[in-house]
Amino acid sequence: MPKGFGHIRLEIADELHLLDESLGALDGMYESLLQRISEHLKNDPFQIVGATATIEGYQNQVRHLYEREALRFPVNGPEAGETFWSTTRKGDPLRRFLGVRSRASTMVTATREVAMVHDRWVRDLCDDPKTVVAEAGLDANDASIIDEARRAGEDLFEVLVAYCLRNEDLTSFVRDPAVRELLESEDNLAIINGDSSPDLIRSAVGRLRKPPANTSDRVRLIAATKAIGHGFDVARLGVMAVMGTPTQASEIIQASARVGRRFPGLVVNVINPSRDRDASVFRYYPEWIRYLDRLVHKVPVNRESVPVLKRVLPGGLMAWLLQVLDRGWITGGRRRRSLADSTAFRDAVNDGAVDRALLVSLLRHGFGIDGTSVYHRMHREAIDAWVDDHLATLPLRAEAGKRLPDLLHPSVPRSLRDIEEPLTIYGEL
Repeated sequence: MPKGFGHIRLEIADELHLLDESLGALDGMYESLLQRISEHLKNDPFQIVGATATIEGYQNQVRHLYEREALRFPVNGPEAGETFWSTTRKGDPLRRFLGVRSRASTMVTATREVAMVHDRWVRDLCDDPKTVVAEAGLDANDASIIDEARRAGEDLFEVLVAYCLRNEDLTSFVRDPAVRELLESEDNLAIINGDSSPDLIRSAVGRLRKPPANTSDRVRLIAATKAIGHGFDVARLGVMAVMGTPTQASEIIQASARVGRRFPGLVVNVINPSRDRDASVFRYYPEWIRYLDRLVHKVPVNRESVPVLKRVLPGGLMAWLLQVLDRGWITGGRRRRSLADSTAFRDAVNDGAVDRALLVSLLRHGFGIDGTSVYHRMHREAIDAWVDDHLATLPLRAEAGKRLPDLLHPSVPRSLRDIEEPLTIYGEL
């Protein structure tokens, strides 16, 4: 195989800011393991690109994830919205933000009113575009403007996205009788939250990108939580109503980016009148929106967690066995099976091909544990105890047809969310 084609050369991590807390700590361990095994196999170092729309404290996050120094591109300029690489056209923004605070109704009721106003406006655009164009101060006798206005009502601004911070608000909104009257059928409504199945989301995206001819089959209202903030990319979404003010600036940046992706969009931020923080945001709303990117919090992640290290030791052992030691073991004698087989691992231990010093060294190196640092004393002790325990018990528990991963404790993680010990629930059916 030609040089450079036999191993990973480029890793791209999208939505980098989501790699935080326990997920980031577990991922960081595996990122180190991947790089150390690649170095052991004498592969060229691979490049890493992390993409995100919201980031703060990226140097520390990248250090914990990849044990590398980070370069940011592009960096913020001295003024909001201005960098060396990009600028903001003051009179032609991609999206406008409108802060609304109701004094006589709840936040959910105010959002319902926004939905009703939007529905009337869209119907007027389609049925009487001349009146709407004239109200906007445009030439109602210009046929091209009239056609563009009608197309906007039928396509660009037909759908309203109601973004809810809580599932309770979403439920109250979609059950509101006035909201139900805006729908011709259930197909006009798409609910996107943590309980939505991938098939439902794909169906909604498909009908949004290629709207059916029958109006009763078209998606006209999307009620969503933060689940829509990542990966839900539909260029024709143009209007969003946000219920409340997210605690994290990154959340409203991610959510509002669903609209105005290709054509100008509108974000109506319905302020919660019963929250003091929301009232403060409303008081300084233009400044708050202008400096949103400067209000993003740092990503919390800590690769030095000892419990996370203990969780990844089984995966680290299997990675070194299968990617590095397996090759030499199988080619070193006749009828030898992979070290993934428990009896093969037992034979390797008995023959001295795998011993305590080797496993401890590989696991420390793979997870970036310093052999002399006082800071890593607990980490070294955890690795030593785990290796001693398994070398004492695994050869005794090995049997034909039994895979080595099935004997490890804890089990090898099946996903980056597999942090805690799983619970087994028994029921009498």
